[in-house]
Amino acid sequence: MNGKGGRVRIVLGIAAVAVIGAVVVLAGPAPVAVGTEANGAVKPHVYDMPPDQTTQVAGALATTKLNWTVASSDIPNGIIRLAAKSRMGLSTDEVTVTVRPDGKNAAVSIVSQAGTRGMDFGANAQHVRDLQSAMDGQLPPG
Repeated sequence: MNGKGGRVRIVLGIAAVAVIGAVVVLAGPAPVAVGTEANGAVKPHVYDMPPDQTTQVAGALATTKLNWTVASSDIPNGIIRLAAKSRMGLSTDEVTVTVRPDGKNAAVSIVSQAGTRGMDFGANAQHVRDLQSAMDGQLPPG
């Protein structure tokens, strides 16, 4: 359709996209935990190693293989908080590793959340996959 009606539809379409985009940016991404089950619950990776040793290995792999920095660690309680730079180095994301006893094994949950920017463009999911892959390559499965 030519004329005024066509231009109005185009302008309304552009306005709708702008509003939807603004809502996404303002809401920001939710923390990402990869390895979710069908019901949305996070399925931790389980390793045949005591939790305290698994926590230490997680921190060591994050700093040596992934070049992340440890923001804080509580080895006895199985918690490490890491700072992971984005691939372009424009921001820092917060990665939390939680290690819990699972019988004689250790169950590891990893969550990544965007630091200061509104969109993560898949970086949080990639952080979780990178650390899980590094741990899977070094630790025996439980």
